Amino acid sequence: GGFVSTKHDPPPNRTRGQIIFGSLLGVIALGLTALGIVWAKPIIERTALLPTTMVRLVGGTAAMVVILACTPGRAARFAVFVPSRGWWTLVPASILGTYFAMLFWVGGFKYAKASIAAVLNQTSTIFALIMATLILGERFSRRKLVAAALAFSGVAVVMLSGDNSAATATKKGDSSIANR
Repeated sequence: GGFVSTKHDPPPNRTRGQIIFGSLLGVIALGLTALGIVWAKPIIERTALLPTTMVRLVGGTAAMVVILACTPGRAARFAVFVPSRGWWTLVPASILGTYFAMLFWVGGFKYAKASIAAVLNQTSTIFALIMATLILGERFSRRKLVAAALAFSGVAVVMLSGDNSAATATKKGDSSIANR
């Protein structure tokens, strides 16, 4: 679905090489995210959700600050932390888009099988396509519709496969997993 929806000409201010490099960085980021969550899942299952999410966010923020401090043009980058009119939009968006989303994302991995949570969490791409059309006015092409349908099909296959841990536990009479 991702490959189907992203095949387009690069924006006028970007080269095809930059698009490929950016896509490669995105794939690497997704791979590292997957590795990190699967590696941490046994710990996430044993600890409380809020502290677990806080450690993840604080670690990511600390790494970002160190990287920003070591890059050229850091004064301009840190200038965004000076309060401005844009903060009325940025602060709520940051809280909704980062903190609550991360809390629910980690919670999904805490309470469900990693394979199920991973697929369900990727439905965000479907919502992003819809919101980009409705809010940003981006064109919703047939190609994007096909990509969204493929993504939704993948979610449906996983959810209807009978491998859902809560549904399986309930069928067997084991309410301990279903009630978590």
